[in-house]
Order: sequence, then C-alpha cells, then structure tokens
Amino acid sequence: MTSPILFFLDFVSTYSYFAALQIDEVGRRHGRQVHWQVVSLPHVFRLAGTLSPLEQPHKLAHNRRDVERVARQLGVAFHRIATPPDVQAARLLFHRIRRTDLAGAGRFAREAIALRFGQGLELDTPDVLERACQAAGIDAALAQGVGGDAQAKADLVAATGSAVQQHGMFGAPFAVADGEPFWGHDRVTSQLDWWLGAGAPRSDTAPRKDSA
Repeated sequence: MTSPILFFLDFVSTYSYFAALQIDEVGRRHGRQVHWQVVSLPHVFRLAGTLSPLEQPHKLAHNRRDVERVARQLGVAFHRIATPPDVQAARLLFHRIRRTDLAGAGRFAREAIALRFGQGLELDTPDVLERACQAAGIDAALAQGVGGDAQAKADLVAATGSAVQQHGMFGAPFAVADGEPFWGHDRVTSQLDWWLGAGAPRSDTAPRKDSA
C-alpha cells in the first residue's frame, strides 16, 4: 500500500492557496491519499531559524508581484488582503475537526483558504468559518467556541514542531512523499506530480555505486 502525501500549509500563506487548489488532484493521479496538516508559519520560521518574507524587503516585493502572475497563470481568483491576518481560529478549527475526521479537516482547510484568497474573506469571524465548514460538509457548530479549545491549541503546537523537527519544514507550502521533501507551490504540485510518476529513482534503474 502506497504511503500518503503529507501536505503542510498555513492560512496566512498565499502560495499555500495555490498548492491547496491542486494537491488533491496530484494525489488522485497517483493513487495517494493526501494528509493535510495546518501549522503556524511564523512559528515554523522561528523553529527553523529562517526569516519571514516580511523581514526581507526585496523578497517581499518580488512575492507581491509573483502571486499575481501565478494567479493569472493558473486562471484562479485572487484577492490581496491588506489587513494583518488573524487566522488562529481557523488553525484551531482545523485541528478540532482533524481529531475525528482527517479527510474532513483537509476539505475544511481547502475551503477556508479559498475563501480567504479566492474571495477576500478574512477567517477571523464565526460566520466565515461556518461557511467554510458548510462548504466542506462539516457540522458548522464546530466553529463555536473554538478559540478556547485547549486540545486544538496543543495539537497545533505539536503539528508545527513535528513539521520542522521531523520533516524539515522551513516554509509553506511544504509536502513530503516517500520521505522526499518539496517546498513551494510549483514543487508541491508539478514537481511532486513528476516525482511520483517518472521522476523518482527506481531500484532497477538507479546507477550502481561502483559504476564510473
């Protein structure tokens, strides 16, 4: 039985939005389940010892232009959000759902990030979170009181730590398939698709260690 694709994202990440629209199709093409995992990207940067694009003016300026290009290339709706994001409730709701429904949590994450970047809706109000739940086929009542869910907070902390320490995550989106890591929306989609097909080394074609 083939192992699942591990897909890590955060709702603050524009590039995670682009990957989230495509990753399940990549999994279907190769008969792989996709296990979605939401982390706190600022804490990933801290744990991995890397800088946020917000701390790199040239990279930030590039990214602001690049995301517009990517959206046009993919032909998807994209709304730039000017206000500082508050996505903690969405992160916690993902982990609340994931405790009992792994697939449902993935559907929720996809719908939530699409509402944020595809429709320009912030994820800091219960009505938007309920809308994401409904679109994902999840009981919208789960969004109520999620900010006080201590277990969801612990799960988010654990997921973020594991993403960095166990899987080597340093930015989002990030995916792992058969132990092979992929970072960036194009690697998580097109390169991962290639890798799972013809790209991965095969035992019968890999060069011998003693070959010239």
